[in-house]
Amino acid sequence: MGAAHSGQSSAAHLHLVLRGGAGTVRAARRAVQEWAGDRGATAADQHVLALLTTEVVSNAVRHGPGDADVRLEAAQERGQFVVRVHDTAGGMPVLRRQPPEAVGGRGVQIIDHLASDWGVERRRGGKVVWFRVRPGRTARGRPGG
Repeated sequence: MGAAHSGQSSAAHLHLVLRGGAGTVRAARRAVQEWAGDRGATAADQHVLALLTTEVVSNAVRHGPGDADVRLEAAQERGQFVVRVHDTAGGMPVLRRQPPEAVGGRGVQIIDHLASDWGVERRRGGKVVWFRVRPGRTARGRPGG
């Protein structure tokens, strides 16, 4: 079964409600990438936004209840792209430094490296994981190549 999602996009904001299931992550990634492109993001910035969205939404789907909605909001704030993912999973993301031979567990490390800033906030019934991407910058604010 594919992911059901609904959403709306305004001049500066994107709002999606995603159901867990096949296609959820892909739908979120495509929506954010298209939304950012419509707002003048470079191809490199779109790719970073798509990758970080993939990491955060896939964690929300993987660690949350199978029948719970995941809400995604994207906005332009203070010259940066900001994505917020609301989920009902109880666990909090942890930044781990994985050894080179580890097979997985690098998602938060990727977010920490590519986002200009990121964080997590506990909310009633879950949490919000957010990240910021400064246009034209990658890897913690250093100019992209």
